[in-house]
Amino acid sequence: MDTATLMMIGTGMQAGSKIAGGYSARQAGQYNAAALDRQATDEVAAAQRAAHERRLDTERVISKQVAIGAASGAGAGPSLLDIIGDTAQAGEYRAQADQYAGESRARTLRDRGRIARWEGGNAFAGSILEGVGSIAIGAGRYGLHYGSTTL
Repeated sequence: MDTATLMMIGTGMQAGSKIAGGYSARQAGQYNAAALDRQATDEVAAAQRAAHERRLDTERVISKQVAIGAASGAGAGPSLLDIIGDTAQAGEYRAQADQYAGESRARTLRDRGRIARWEGGNAFAGSILEGVGSIAIGAGRYGLHYGSTTL
């Protein structure tokens, strides 16, 4: 093989490797984004379970308050009803806070996934430009080395 052929093969290989590297970066970004999306779904599910458990705990506390009130002979007077109402309100507030915290974590994970996709796409686009640039540089070197002004 002559030098010109080797030069063009090398240029093609260099361009191809740059594009392949960008393609791999895009694939990695898509994979990472999918993993982050799955984690986000898991976060929402975990938050729903935590909120449900919080509500069950609140119901147990209220049940205990009613039982203690009945056992003491206090009955269901205004003060006991106020305590039960405050307990129910606080329990629901905490359940909703648990739910919101999980949804917030999920949004953060989904944002990170979008960023991973964006970075992977940009890496791929940049690699195509680098590959085309490598071909142009190789063609220019070929022209300089062999004195041709056209391809």
